[in-house]
Amino acid sequence: AVSLPQRRCVPFARRPCSPVVYPKPTSKRISERAVWRFIALASVAIALAALVARMSTCSVLRCALVGVGRAGNARLRALESIENIEIPAIVSRREDVKTATLQEALRDESIHAVVVSTESEMHGNIVKQALEARKHVL
Repeated sequence: AVSLPQRRCVPFARRPCSPVVYPKPTSKRISERAVWRFIALASVAIALAALVARMSTCSVLRCALVGVGRAGNARLRALESIENIEIPAIVSRREDVKTATLQEALRDESIHAVVVSTESEMHGNIVKQALEARKHVL
């Protein structure tokens, strides 16, 4: 006869169980990056609302594009795909792309808006100049 090993009875409380994974608590604090993202989106929405209001009085919206790097090229293609938008001035450090200087674009009364696509460090100065020239800034 074969004898089986005796099984020990483990009380319920001591039985091994799979660990319960609780979701990490979410922080109520909003990150600084999220705040800046919200401010940027809100300012773009306000600018677009103002531009739409202006579009009701003119048939074509004329924008100057400042900066033609990766982001600038993407914005240029996006703007060119919209029917009622013209880009009469492109401001760039690259001579083969540039059609105007920033000062020429800002002095041009036919340009309604400036689309800034430069490095982040340059945004402040360009935006300040554009706002002082009474242009919409995107």
